[in-house]
Amino acid sequence: CGFKIAPCPPGNICRANDPACTRGENCLGTCTRAPPRPTYQPCGGFRVDPARTCGEGYACVDNPFVSGCGMACDWPGICVKVKGAPFCAGFVGKMCPDNMYCIDFPDDGCSVDEGGADCMGLCI
Repeated sequence: CGFKIAPCPPGNICRANDPACTRGENCLGTCTRAPPRPTYQPCGGFRVDPARTCGEGYACVDNPFVSGCGMACDWPGICVKVKGAPFCAGFVGKMCPDNMYCIDFPDDGCSVDEGGADCMGLCI
């Protein structure tokens, strides 16, 4: 796998053969089973009965694992850990570890939708 020409089958990820390769999907790799995706507590939205809030050190964000317009359309969000979570994106373009997704960092006052190309993200 790798080089954007040989994707892995569903449920697998491409791990770089050379750990020094930091070009993501442009690295020659081997398909391996993806680690299980973590589960998240639902929050926000009116469909969660009763509407739940997140605990200390967590933030309620739109669920990136489902399609749609998120909490703006009354769908529940998910609680994600803010303190101690790995950062991603920003001006350095930092990638998330395997099987994690980069989402907009909640409540930082920076939005990629409003011209903030260097906004930091949060790996979930």
